[in-house]
Amino acid sequence: MEKVVVFTEYGPGPETIDDGINGFLCKPLEIDSISKTIIKALNNRKNNRFIEIAAREKVLKKFAPDNILNKNCTFYNYLLKKVY
Repeated sequence: MEKVVVFTEYGPGPETIDDGINGFLCKPLEIDSISKTIIKALNNRKNNRFIEIAAREKVLKKFAPDNILNKNCTFYNYLLKKVY
């Protein structure tokens, strides 16, 4: 959607977002971290368009159906070799 995202630095956050490059990460249990990250995103308005474009490009690459299919096939083939 090409929108700026503020997300948690735990769980899938760092796997999908590179802080300051295609989104922003914060500590979700720390109010100070959340507020500072939101302020950082709001103060970064002239660069946010580049972040939005980079975010969309990463999502399209990382979650493209062909990529997901290839990763799943590789994983299942690996499992089959382990079992048989």
